[in-house]
Order: sequence, then C-alpha cells, then structure tokens
Amino acid sequence: MPAPADAFGEVADEGTRLIAVSAVHSATGFRADLAAIGQVAARSGAWFFVDACQAAGAVPLDVVRDRIDFLAASSHKFLLGARGMGYLFVRRDLIDRMRPVVPGWRAARKPHESFYGPTMDLSPTASKLDTSLMWFAALAEKAALGIFRQFGIQALLDRNAALSHHLHDALDANGSAMRPFAQRHRSTIVSVPVSNAEAVMARLRAANAVASVRAGRIRLSVHFYNREDEIDRVAELIGNS
Repeated sequence: MPAPADAFGEVADEGTRLIAVSAVHSATGFRADLAAIGQVAARSGAWFFVDACQAAGAVPLDVVRDRIDFLAASSHKFLLGARGMGYLFVRRDLIDRMRPVVPGWRAARKPHESFYGPTMDLSPTASKLDTSLMWFAALAEKAALGIFRQFGIQALLDRNAALSHHLHDALDANGSAMRPFAQRHRSTIVSVPVSNAEAVMARLRAANAVASVRAGRIRLSVHFYNREDEIDRVAELIGNS
C-alpha cells in the first residue's frame, strides 16, 4: 500500500526540495490524503507535486486547499480525451522560477516573432510552459470537455462516488475477499484479490466486461457512464474467486 501522510512527515525536513505523490494509485486505487501531505510539504519548505492522472475527472481535487504547487494530468484517462493531450498546473507565484525544457512556439511572449530564433523571449505568463499542440487530439479534447460542461463537474464527481460505493457493496455481497480502504482513501479504482486472475479475466472478457490485471489482482475502474446493473454483473462474475 502507498505510504500514508505521516510517513512523509517522518522523513521530510528543511533539506527536502520536492514531495511527489500520485493522487490515486494506479494499481490499487488508494487515494492519497493530499491535504495532510500538503501540510508536510509546507512545514518542510518543499514543493508539492501531484500526479493526478488517475484522479482528474474522477474524484475531487483542490490545489488551493491542499497547498499543491504543481499538478499534472493526462487527458486520456478520466477526462475522456485522446492520447497526446495533458495539463499542468503551476502555482502562480512559481511561474517566474520555471524554465521550460522544450518550449513550443506558443511559449514565446510574441509567438510569431520566435519562429526562426536565434533566441526566444518567453512569455511572462503560464503560456511559457506550453508545448506544441497535437491538433487532432486537441479537437477530441474540446468534445470531451464538453461532456463535463454539459452535466457539471460536481454532478459527475457525485455520480462517481455513488458508483464506487455501489461497486464495493456489490463485491462484498458476492463474497469478495477484498479488504477496502477507509472511505477517505477510496477512489474510482478498485483492486480485487483473486486466486486465479486468468480465469476471472476470461469470464469478464466473455461478458464483454473490460478490466485489467495489476499485481495479480483484478483492477476495476468505474466512471459516471457506467450503470449499476453492469457493476452488479461484474461483481457476480468475480464472486469469491
């Protein structure tokens, strides 16, 4: 299991430059206590970086409340976009201290004057961190984010929380050996221990249920478009394997 917040507090000191964590662990679904880890980073003077690939669009995130300095997320996970797109948040008062390694042409103060070099006068805003867009992926991104605007992010996050709770209950009702995390550490990813992962995956594939195997466990992931009857069927297929 990923380390709890107090484990960071035991090792972080004034010499710590950066604390980096995953908001949600990819294999287990463990949801980090970002508020507590953010407090550890603030006490030690370290920057706080959060990998939100498995969290953005799935569970609530608050960069101000949790004192997050940097947050990155890819689009092709719970944001429903295409590969090649992603997002980076940088706390505003740190932007002047950042220097991009591979700036795109839109990273310049005046982009059309930087095509041919020999130098680039970087933008004083967050756009200095931009890289060149993958244009077709950007078109898909616009459509994907339209779904979140249509329904409202809070409604979708509430739906995800309800589906996650339903999945835990359904697995328990079907005799799963899973020992769930405490409620505050749950996400939309659930990792189920089974005795024969290949046999369970064969049953799931035959039922057109999409899952994966991580660390010998069946990894399930719900999102707002899933239905309760689908979740119940998957829980039945896993059973007490």
